Amino acid sequence: FEEYYDEAEKIISEMTIEERIAQMMLVMYPGDKKALEQIEACNPGGYILFRNDVQNETSDSLKEKIQKLQDASKVKMMIAVDEEGGPVVRVSAYTQYREEPFDSMRNIYDASGMDAVIADSKEKNEFLQSYGINMNLTPVVDLPTNNESYMYKRAISNDEPIVSEFAEKVIERILDSELYITSEFLNCPNIQALKAWNKYFDTLHLFSILTYSDYKKSPSKCYT
Repeated sequence: FEEYYDEAEKIISEMTIEERIAQMMLVMYPGDKKALEQIEACNPGGYILFRNDVQNETSDSLKEKIQKLQDASKVKMMIAVDEEGGPVVRVSAYTQYREEPFDSMRNIYDASGMDAVIADSKEKNEFLQSYGINMNLTPVVDLPTNNESYMYKRAISNDEPIVSEFAEKVIERILDSELYITSEFLNCPNIQALKAWNKYFDTLHLFSILTYSDYKKSPSKCYT
């Protein structure tokens, strides 16, 4: 990011302390009027949209809603959803945006393999960006320990090598686009819980996964 340091310093120098703090926040969308008031008051870093924020919009009105936020903001905002596919879909759940909701990564992988998962990820990226949504709270890189786990349907597999391959390839695909991402959730209580992280700081395209036992053997390989 070095080439952007000077520009970033200039922008920050013109902000109040409240605006600087607010830039670190991704907050729940409070409604159209309140959002514009918040932007004028402190300019948060971004908003996360849920189903109730999009269900009564049309394709055009959703784009207009998001564009109004960007036009009001001094700094480009992160407009986020968690459009995982399967049980967690925020936008594609409604037919005015897509004929069918995006399927879960597990279903796609089981039916058609990793190439289909990557193709679905590309389509999802383009779908979200077409509405002005520039951040997706994915991919889910949990490693469920059993089929009854809360995360079972949301994770691609219970098999560590599959999850590892998925994480690396999907993140590389997303980073080829202009979409911001986060990696969810990495929070299994089992001692064999998946340990995942990405090396955005230096490479922006590498993603590594180790089990807990691997981490104990080689903690220097961990990036958080």
